[in-house]
Amino acid sequence: DGVHPTLLNILCVGISDGKRTVVIHPWKKGIHAGLLSHALSSRIAVFHNGINFDMLALRRDGVQIRDDAWEDTILAHHVIGSHFPQRLDHCVSVYLDSGLGNWKMKFGRKGAEEKGIAPKHMEPAMLCAYNAQDVILDVKLWHALQTDLDKHRAIYDHDKALARIAGKMTTDGIGVDVEHREFLRRKMKKRQDALKGMMRVLVGDPTFQVTDAAIRKHLFGQFEAPVLKPTPTGLPSTASLTLEVYKGNGTKAGILSGQVLNWRAVRKSRTTYIDAEPVVPQMTALGWRTQVPWKVYGTPTGRWSSRLQSIPRPEFVTRCRKCNSWAVTAQVCDKCLNNQAERKGETRRPTWDSRIREIYVPRSGCVFVYFDISQAEARIAANISGDPNFLKTCEGDVHTGNAAAIFPEYAEEILKDPKGVGKPFRDIAKNFMFGIVYGSAADTIHRLLLSKGFKNTTLRGVQKLLDLLHARYRVYFRYSERNVEFCAKHGYLVTPYLFRRRFFGFHAKPEEIKNHPMQSGVADEMNMRMLEMYPQMHPANRIVGQFHDAAAFECPLGEPADHMDALVARTWARPSVLPKSIICQNGATFQLPIDQKRATRLSDL
Repeated sequence: DGVHPTLLNILCVGISDGKRTVVIHPWKKGIHAGLLSHALSSRIAVFHNGINFDMLALRRDGVQIRDDAWEDTILAHHVIGSHFPQRLDHCVSVYLDSGLGNWKMKFGRKGAEEKGIAPKHMEPAMLCAYNAQDVILDVKLWHALQTDLDKHRAIYDHDKALARIAGKMTTDGIGVDVEHREFLRRKMKKRQDALKGMMRVLVGDPTFQVTDAAIRKHLFGQFEAPVLKPTPTGLPSTASLTLEVYKGNGTKAGILSGQVLNWRAVRKSRTTYIDAEPVVPQMTALGWRTQVPWKVYGTPTGRWSSRLQSIPRPEFVTRCRKCNSWAVTAQVCDKCLNNQAERKGETRRPTWDSRIREIYVPRSGCVFVYFDISQAEARIAANISGDPNFLKTCEGDVHTGNAAAIFPEYAEEILKDPKGVGKPFRDIAKNFMFGIVYGSAADTIHRLLLSKGFKNTTLRGVQKLLDLLHARYRVYFRYSERNVEFCAKHGYLVTPYLFRRRFFGFHAKPEEIKNHPMQSGVADEMNMRMLEMYPQMHPANRIVGQFHDAAAFECPLGEPADHMDALVARTWARPSVLPKSIICQNGATFQLPIDQKRATRLSDL
């Protein structure tokens, strides 16, 4: 009756071998859990999204499913075609002729509404018929997948092992400071109201509401901002990328844009990460926990996906030296348009919309042990392409090296004090990594720099600096173009370590192709080393987060935490080995350095 596996109630359970089908309805765990456990004790259980959904709910109700006796068609199909939709109806449409047309449409589960009729609102006879059709088609799908799956069996077994870890992470959850959560909720609502009040004063309208129509009326009508981009219907765009251009330009239109962007950011953080129903914390034996789902099949690159990964990192505001009000670092103060915000210890605090990570804490007597790979994508890019200049840059801090290359006249100051005098140059170079690894064009980098507060940059200046990087790393950029040409001819690429195949098509966006080896390379490395570490972990330790190139573990203080620190250091001390393949012609062996930390809040990592 829901979409969250640890919060829902089971309505019915269907079982089929393709010929004989049974639907247990209504499901009563006290009666049926033991019967189903006995039936599954000598059988292989096949699911579609079982490890992240059905199995979690069934095991919570007492059904015993052996770890070595299940298969999952969503994992199998993701291995075969990670770039395709993973829904059961899509998989069935490719591999089976059901003879029943679209059964989801027939039973009202698709239609005018995206999800159709919710199962809890279906009539019992229709619910059971729908469930029966699901399990019949799923077991037939499993058999139909076998020929294609045999070519990728090693990756499927790899993903099954990862999925077991992800399922455990979902049921274990992560600790929540419920009092601080409520404190942030109130403060964010108050901040939203304050920003709305400031906007009402600015536009001179006490009834102003933060809607697209009202923003459009005052921004383009009252304040006469130039129209930069129309919507598909021809109206002036009020999208965030557009407002970023106006923000901080010294006009009332710029002030309004900044206030709207801040209001939207606070609202999104509050509604998505505090008010959202799927992450409401529950009281468990480990204290207050939020059980956020983790999926290993959520992206075509092999990266994990979870709501917890997209939580914004802390961003800071500083006191304006002129009027003493708070201003976003490196941006114009809304009150006096002064562009000289200071950075002093006691005058710096995080913005309200970026404080969500403060909510997450380890259980009592524990600490978060954390690691992240230092500049992982850049280091893989340098080694996978063999670019000698890029490799030399990666011998030290990548962003500092790029800053010195972009601004050679300031190279001595940058290299001597990269996070002091050289910090502004390093910050700009850090954003230019999108132009290297992601293949972003100058206009994309220019918009990014504007959004980060670098208002003095021009598109022409960005293009000039990007040209310098293209000249310096010409071997790498030639490598990227070869990948684009390969896709134009063959339509696919593989990941650098596991050779997971991703089909792009023959006319894919070059940016997606150029970034794929690095993103998927980081995913492969993280996944392989997580599997290496997991069996060696202290029994008291738990994985609570896998953040693309980083991971957090909840460990009791003392020997378990020390053991985790040592295990992480030992695992990542082993060099990374890129095998020869269509994506790495010569292979490479190199070190991926990591940073290790401990903290009692996720925001401190």
